[in-house]
Amino acid sequence: MICDFLSSIQKKRTTMDVDNNRAAEWMLSMTPMRPVARSQTPAATPSPYGAGAAGRSEDMTYIWGTGIAVEEFKSAFRRHIETYRVAAQGGSAAYGLPTYMKEFQLMKLRDSNMLEVDMTGLSESSPQLYLQTIGHPSECLQMMSSVAEEAFRGVFPDTPQEYTVQISARRLPTSVALRDLSPSHIETLVSIRGMIVRTSKTIPEVRVAHFECWVCHHVERSVVERGRIFEPSRCTHCGKQYSYRMVHNLCIFEDKQMIRLQEAPEHLADGDTPVTISLVVYSNLVDTVVPGDRIVATGIYRSNPMKLNSNTRIVRSIFSTHIDAIHLEKAARGGNGSKKMLGGAAEALEELDLTDANKIDGFHRIAQRTDLNEILLRSFAPSIWGHDDVKRGILCQMFGGSRKTFRHGSFRAEINIILCGDPGVAKSQLLTHVHELSPRGVYTSGKGSSSVGLTAFVVKDADTGEFVLEPGALVLSDRGICCIDEFDKMNDATRSVLHEVMEQQTMSIAKAGIVAQLNARTSILAAANPKESQWNPMLNIVENLQIEPTLLSRFDLIFLLMDRHDAAQDRHLAAHVLSLYQEKGIEREVFGPLLKSATGEVLLEGAPDKPMMPTAVFSQYLHFAKETCRPALTDASQAQLSSAYVELRRVRGGGKTVSATLRQLESMLRLAEARCKMRLGTSVSVEDVFEAKRLISAALKEAATDPRTGLINMDIFTAPDSTKNSMEGYMNRLERVLERRYMSMGKKSASVHELRQALNEAATGMKPIGVQQFMEVLALMQGGEHVASFTSTLVTLGGGSSAVAS
Repeated sequence: MICDFLSSIQKKRTTMDVDNNRAAEWMLSMTPMRPVARSQTPAATPSPYGAGAAGRSEDMTYIWGTGIAVEEFKSAFRRHIETYRVAAQGGSAAYGLPTYMKEFQLMKLRDSNMLEVDMTGLSESSPQLYLQTIGHPSECLQMMSSVAEEAFRGVFPDTPQEYTVQISARRLPTSVALRDLSPSHIETLVSIRGMIVRTSKTIPEVRVAHFECWVCHHVERSVVERGRIFEPSRCTHCGKQYSYRMVHNLCIFEDKQMIRLQEAPEHLADGDTPVTISLVVYSNLVDTVVPGDRIVATGIYRSNPMKLNSNTRIVRSIFSTHIDAIHLEKAARGGNGSKKMLGGAAEALEELDLTDANKIDGFHRIAQRTDLNEILLRSFAPSIWGHDDVKRGILCQMFGGSRKTFRHGSFRAEINIILCGDPGVAKSQLLTHVHELSPRGVYTSGKGSSSVGLTAFVVKDADTGEFVLEPGALVLSDRGICCIDEFDKMNDATRSVLHEVMEQQTMSIAKAGIVAQLNARTSILAAANPKESQWNPMLNIVENLQIEPTLLSRFDLIFLLMDRHDAAQDRHLAAHVLSLYQEKGIEREVFGPLLKSATGEVLLEGAPDKPMMPTAVFSQYLHFAKETCRPALTDASQAQLSSAYVELRRVRGGGKTVSATLRQLESMLRLAEARCKMRLGTSVSVEDVFEAKRLISAALKEAATDPRTGLINMDIFTAPDSTKNSMEGYMNRLERVLERRYMSMGKKSASVHELRQALNEAATGMKPIGVQQFMEVLALMQGGEHVASFTSTLVTLGGGSSAVAS
């Protein structure tokens, strides 16, 4: 019986072992594995990661679990850094000193220990070496570092012993989207793109732990691996167990920073929500990027087990992932991820070299043309017909002025523009084009934005448990352009945060114990619709838009885009729109290139009488002008600015109207500097001042014209808003009612009921004023030009009728 019982148990165990083996095989077949050459790999199967178990040589040292021979890898990489040369332009062979030998000389001059390895060049010259590095970056980068250090000491024998060379891999041939990262990428070298949304403070992390025995004072040092400190359990000198204690002030620390990377809005498909991932940077990479930067990050994709709670050692089956970054590079951006719409503008900005003599020579050849302004005008938003002055103003905004910092203060260089008018006049399309071409910018809508979303909001960091600031749209677009559509749909609380940003270029935050002042050096391009959907010519701009006058006065240019009925203009517009549907409206290749650079790149194309720049060249030209041009005022331009401002002040219809303020003078200066940048100039000319004055005059002619008098009056941006339910608003509206209906007709009195009814009829779409509140308004106006005295039923008008009649 006992034998039968044992045999039955043995059969059950055998069956269970078979089932377990089958389950393990099924799990292995379903689990995505990294392409690593394991010892179980058949000898006949070739592997790019090195020789299999059967093909190994006993004279070689191999990395555990792989077929990578240490000696072969070091020899191949030593040969690569001693012989590799970057190909010259046009694909011709390169001569002279090898590329990495030049890098060693630059490292010596800069006193740096970081060697950047071009992975694209490595994949072309040594594909197997590249695949081994991608598949096993932790081990291979260490071997590369030791080889590079030996080669560096061979070039500079007097290098100190403590000097070490660090390897930074860059320019991988392919990049991985954040949402495409999978378990197959764990422990491999990856390259990702995204936008920085949060950076932590600098955190000291132990790299070499210093332990001392409290019995015999024996010292042991332990190198930290992947954040784990291995404490020796027994003293090798006295044999005492668990006698070591860590001496913190003798440990070696390294700077560490946590970065939150998010998919950039332009890389998202319709309906997708952005994916985020944490980056961990060390040493030289700390504080090299700020929120809002678009970067290309190269690093090792890691996974860490997650504990059920901090008081137990049990871990969950779900792992958290992050990337140990070894190289960060700022990248250009493109809009909506549409390369066809952008014409390769994002890739062109990444390839732009500000020291390329051929490229710079081509830009100066364009800038010296007499029709430069027309070329830029046709190159920007070619699918939008008309609105030439609006496009010229937006071009000035994109080029920007020159920021000035003196001992007594600083002056902003950013230009703010608002587009307002009837629906369907391409306001949103202009914002979209600017957003796509701006190297650093954010597009948002007024109805979907809150004050927190524009400024910054406080979140609790999951890693440290501290409250941190996560910047909003205005901070993310620092040194760029923030495009705000449906500006009129914002509530007053949201728009109030823009006052400080548009003038001081800073943003003050005091939330959750965090008091900070963030930089928001951004240009604002806004689009707004009137409150009645159609523009009312009988109302001024403040009454049409229902926006605070103090906020409107901070815009340098206010453009009105009106849908005017003109048969000839309508015919041209219809022909242009229909030609776009037939793909003939902005066809550029029909006439061939008009101007080429020394390397054969097309700089100008189109019809001979209507040349224009390709989108990629236009984006590069814009970036080059912003980065290299710093125009200065001359005596002639300064005198012209002064006389132009005085002339603007004289254009007034009466003693009570103001046609220009000091803000218009500053706006004129910024516009003149921007126009100087368009031609890559170094000094502002008199012609630049003339064009700046013309743009301001054209904007003021429509935006600041009082429809009741037909005169330019800047008081509408500073006077109390008559459209608000305030005492000042009621008083202003009542004064106009008295002047129009009573004083102009010579009447000396009116009943209280009649006046209140007339006032409510004039305030269409607003809450009617009550009797008690109306009596308070009369009390405030009593003794003035309009109201001499009043009783509970009768109002005696003042002597202002003679002034009105005259």
